[in-house]
Formats: sequence, structure tokens, C-alpha cells
Amino acid sequence: MNMKKGFYFILMLSVLSVSCFNVRWISGYDEILDQTLNKVKKDFNLHFIKLSRSFSDTDPNNQKFENYLDYYDNLEADMITIKDRTRNLDGKAAIVKTQILTLDSSFKAFVAFHKKGIPDRPIEVDDRHTERDAINSSIDAVIFLQEALKTTGKLN
Repeated sequence: MNMKKGFYFILMLSVLSVSCFNVRWISGYDEILDQTLNKVKKDFNLHFIKLSRSFSDTDPNNQKFENYLDYYDNLEADMITIKDRTRNLDGKAAIVKTQILTLDSSFKAFVAFHKKGIPDRPIEVDDRHTERDAINSSIDAVIFLQEALKTTGKLN
């Protein structure tokens, strides 16, 4: 009789422990990746707003790459975090890893563009939004994939 009570106790304890914890595992979704991507997008757009102010001013030194080293250092640190978080993704989440590599390439192209020097032009002629839009599209692609993984567990 004592063994029977012990069995029921263990069974009841098992049922309670399973029912009390609702853990939802979604392959490929990573909260830190999602948060870091949103931070990178905000930081990039803030950086671009500051940089774009210098496109039409009279001092070409305002656009110098060296003036923005703090931003680029932080960007590089964020990209290291992002790439590390996606290093082992496979299966249906491998596309997230591919999109991260595309995003990294987009940022490298933007950095090279800025290092090369951005000539002053009147804002009416060239507002450089093409570069901003390309980076934002790359970031949005990964954020969209993360949201799909988070809400449905699928990449549609």
C-alpha cells in the first residue's frame, strides 16, 4: 500500500511539474538577436540622420569617417554579437543566418562608402537615401524572419 501511494505521489508530482511550466521552443528565434537587430536599426538611422546633416553643409570635414568612429565601433561589436548568435543555426532557421551575412555585407559596403569620402551636394540633388534604404531593407528582412519564427515557428 505504501508503494502505491509513493507511485501516485510521483505521478502527481510529474503531472504538476509538466503542467506548471509552459516552455515554448521555436527553432531559429532568438530574443537577443531580435533585440540587437532592432537596436542596430535604430542606431543606424540615428547615425544616418546625423551624417545626412553634413551632406549639404559648407564644411567637408564634418563628414569625415574619423568623426564617426564610435558609431562604427559599436556597429562592429553588435555585428559580432549577431553573427555569433546565428553561427549554429540550421534547418529552417538557416535563412536567418544567410540574411545576417547579407546584412553584414551591406554594412561593410556602407562603411567603405563613408571611408572613401562623401562629397558635399545640395540635399535637393542627392539625399543619399538609397544607401539608408538598402541597409534598412537588409535589417528588416532579418527582423521579419525573426518575427515569423517567433509567432508561427515557420518561415513563410
